[in-house]
Amino acid sequence: QYREEIAFLKILAQYRIANKSVPGVKEERLRKTLNYYEEFLNTFPGSDRTEDAGKVYDKVMNDLSKINS
Repeated sequence: QYREEIAFLKILAQYRIANKSVPGVKEERLRKTLNYYEEFLNTFPGSDRTEDAGKVYDKVMNDLSKINS
């Protein structure tokens, strides 16, 4: 019953963990956030939380671009 909400909260929690991580592991944790995002989209394609998850995705991509530049 709560699978969709839990899947979304996993994305948020992982992003928060990644955001507070030391530089040595930050990229790996951001990529794990992307994995959770992809799982969420594949499992719940019509979710009401898709837009919110997309905002987290944008933040992750922005953070990764800063790391890789």
